[in-house]
Amino acid sequence: MKGIHLFVVLFFVVSVFYSPAFANDNPWEIKLPFKTAVIHYKNTGSLKGEEKLYIRKGGKEMAKITNLSGKVMFVPMKDKKMDITTVDWIYNVDMEKQEAQKFTNPKKFMMEEYNKLSQKEKATVLKNMEEIGMNMTNLLGGTVKKKASKILGYTCDVVTVMGTTIHTMTKTPIPLKTVGNVMVIKINSVATKIEKNVKVPDDIFKVPPGIKVMYIKEQDDLNREMSKSMIANLKDPDAAKKMKESTEQMKQEMETEEGEKAPVESEEAQEEKPNIEKTLEEGLKGLKGIFGN
Repeated sequence: MKGIHLFVVLFFVVSVFYSPAFANDNPWEIKLPFKTAVIHYKNTGSLKGEEKLYIRKGGKEMAKITNLSGKVMFVPMKDKKMDITTVDWIYNVDMEKQEAQKFTNPKKFMMEEYNKLSQKEKATVLKNMEEIGMNMTNLLGGTVKKKASKILGYTCDVVTVMGTTIHTMTKTPIPLKTVGNVMVIKINSVATKIEKNVKVPDDIFKVPPGIKVMYIKEQDDLNREMSKSMIANLKDPDAAKKMKESTEQMKQEMETEEGEKAPVESEEAQEEKPNIEKTLEEGLKGLKGIFGN
């Protein structure tokens, strides 16, 4: 449960607090200093290997190719996949299993709900988004430093929350360095090269031939309902105050869970062992999802 809380917190801090400029027309639009790019990453944490993030249309479309492997708690793990984000769809491709899932880009649902608001309500939503991001960071003992580092010539904002530090290209959600520990997974990912304004092959944004794609309607239904709920809550003038209270309660629950977990952990260890690999894979997927790809 603690892992789930962490993913939610990091997602909110990175994707909301760093939403660029909070423009009234589209607060989720990414504004990058290039139209296209290929970012190369080296991973030296629990899972080692390389990743490449392909960006085109100024950040509206991205595709990340991941090729990692290693051992976590003596359990061999591989993370070989493609994560493709287009304006309309998100594709998650498992290259090991040769399977793929697709669902609607959640930003579409968010924009549908956001566009129903009056200008006054939109202003309230944007104000609450920024306040909530900062409140959650502070309540969890995190820090946010604007333009605090430079990686490969790009100025980065640095956010640290619950033992994980992320360097994002200033005013964007694009990570250039991520260091920390999530559950028992050590994360150490650093961008080693950025090729900007280069031609990005169209094939990178297509599911490889021979891989069957399954449409996940349940994910769309969930994202649609979450978008409605989130926008409805954010247009409340007291949303930031209510979220602060909720976050404080969440923090207390996490501390309680941590205290209760110790006595029963040894008794349940053997029972949970078969599920370790699945749990860790889901955890890694959750964290990667924080950054869009």
